[in-house]
Amino acid sequence: MGDKMKFNKRLNIKVYPKILTNRELSDNEKLILSLDYTFDLKKGYTIYTSVDIGKLLSLHPNIVRLCRKSLIKKGYLVNDLDNKQIHRLTDKLKSIEYLIIDDEENKKYITECVLPFEIYNHSELTTGAKLLWGEYNTLSKLPDGYVKKRETTAKIMNVSVGSISNWTKQLLKQQFLSEYEIKSEYRKKQKVVRTIEFSREEENPIDEIGDIIEDGIRRMEQTKLNRVPKLTSKSTTSKKENDYIPQPLGPIKYSDLPTIKKGRKKYEDDYSDEEFNI
Repeated sequence: MGDKMKFNKRLNIKVYPKILTNRELSDNEKLILSLDYTFDLKKGYTIYTSVDIGKLLSLHPNIVRLCRKSLIKKGYLVNDLDNKQIHRLTDKLKSIEYLIIDDEENKKYITECVLPFEIYNHSELTTGAKLLWGEYNTLSKLPDGYVKKRETTAKIMNVSVGSISNWTKQLLKQQFLSEYEIKSEYRKKQKVVRTIEFSREEENPIDEIGDIIEDGIRRMEQTKLNRVPKLTSKSTTSKKENDYIPQPLGPIKYSDLPTIKKGRKKYEDDYSDEEFNI
């Protein structure tokens, strides 16, 4: 893609519940696999290099390479046989069961998270904080907001309670949470979290990174097609002002006819190579 690659801010990374709650994946592997999952839904494959993904997710290219190799080894990704740069998802995610958290109130089901460009591209956020923002955002728009306990959130993401606290501090510092409040109710305290909203009114309507490049290729191909002259039938051809209209011939005089000389005739299509500097 090169250094001039422009990322589309309208691309939202979808974090599949089976990825967020996965017990054998690291935080970086979860984020990278979520990117592959997003493109699998759109195109069926991912064709971006480790350098491009590193710029997109604010990760070092070597970390991306190691995570990709680990995901292939664990059976979540495969390389294309013809192009090693292309990665495709396997069916392993389908065989994993959804995680259900049991607590004292009810069973907690995990829903799909969505990470906007401003979150997953932010260089001051750790990968865990980015995933946590997505988890907070799943219930942020409800009347009660996100009210799960830290212990429940830690079980969902398979991390420690301390990690949830540290990542929440990062999100508060970067002002990505519109509300974080401990509300006291009858005989208990309840935490309420809400995430901020991002405007997309002035962004490019294309919703994929690759479409920026592919759209340019389509325009080039269309330009070539437009250069091909169109064939029209005589019945549909309209007369123009400069069209030649044959006039009736008058009396022909012998002096007007060309004289024929002996020797080889030179026709209009008898051209020498020297005339065209071949």
